[in-house]
Amino acid sequence: MRTFCKGVLLCILMLPIGSRAQLEMKYNSIYSSKNNIIGFNLNLKDSVKAVYVKFSAARTGLSDHDIATAKANNFIINNAFLGFDENQRIVQSVGDGYIKEEYLSFADIQENNSNHYLYDKKDIARKNKYKTPLKQYYPLYNYNLLLKPDQTLQVQLKRDGRLQAAYMSKFYVYKFDNEGRITEEKLYSEKYDSKTRSKVPKEEDLDDVKQFVYNDKGQVISQKISAGTKDAEFASSYNAMGTKSRFCKDLELKYQYDSKGRITQIEMFGCSTVAGRQEYAYHPDRDYVQSVKIYTRDGSAQTMGRRNILKTYNEQGDLINIKALVDNPAYYPQSTLDKQQKYFKYQYDSHNNWIRCEMYLEGTDQGEPTLTAERKIEYFL
Repeated sequence: MRTFCKGVLLCILMLPIGSRAQLEMKYNSIYSSKNNIIGFNLNLKDSVKAVYVKFSAARTGLSDHDIATAKANNFIINNAFLGFDENQRIVQSVGDGYIKEEYLSFADIQENNSNHYLYDKKDIARKNKYKTPLKQYYPLYNYNLLLKPDQTLQVQLKRDGRLQAAYMSKFYVYKFDNEGRITEEKLYSEKYDSKTRSKVPKEEDLDDVKQFVYNDKGQVISQKISAGTKDAEFASSYNAMGTKSRFCKDLELKYQYDSKGRITQIEMFGCSTVAGRQEYAYHPDRDYVQSVKIYTRDGSAQTMGRRNILKTYNEQGDLINIKALVDNPAYYPQSTLDKQQKYFKYQYDSHNNWIRCEMYLEGTDQGEPTLTAERKIEYFL
């Protein structure tokens, strides 16, 4: 009997250990715009202090109109300058409209319409206590699964030759279960013209509510999304994954996972239809996202105006190819869509962050690139 009991105890002990290994809460659960596709579409490694961007060249023969169009739809660059604090939070940005053929100077950054980001240290300290079993991969759309820090955006605008500031604060309020898992997220936002803001969120500023549903492995399989209390004009639709849906009663994000616990599909469902879907394929030997198949019901500039596209990434997590996929072969055969492909080639620094990107935006990766962008990256010592 003792021998049998030992065997049973061994089995009982072994099973939970395996289960705990699957659900071990060991990864940082706070969203960081430094390495997430949402926000600034950044994939930066190591302790970054500042990023300066310039367009150093355009293909010979391109008209000014074509150059402007290519810059506006390059899929890679969306800011001329980004500044970080030592905790790797973005504290200042200058938009892509100010990208020049030379890097912005300090005076340029101060004088241009720039954004400043302010954070609540106590809020971040509280949220840093929580971990997640879900490893973060770029360019995974995991934004809705992460804790977001409260943030105040200070928009600096030049009006009549003077710099003026406007503010917008966002509060993220969470509920957790006994295992430390998020069960609810509420987003509040308010706009104002002075530095005085509410210290706590107000119910009339509630944007939306997300309810988290877990499977028996502790993985989020659904997020039920409902509108907040704001004016109907602002709560008419929910935007995510490059698409949108009205706040119908069935609005949700659905998640699927592979045997390693990695997300393989996210689907946005609402008003009895699929509004968007992303399917992730991982490299068979190396642990990174190799491709993302994207469907959006209406298409957008992000998807080259198509409903279905395929994005391919290299081992550093950087985009190397965008390819439109056939919606209706009678109108657009795949051979026609292949001529609209975009290609990207990189040079890297010692931190594996790219410092030169050659963008081939005209259907071929041969010859002179359509645009060339360069980055100057400063690091904390």
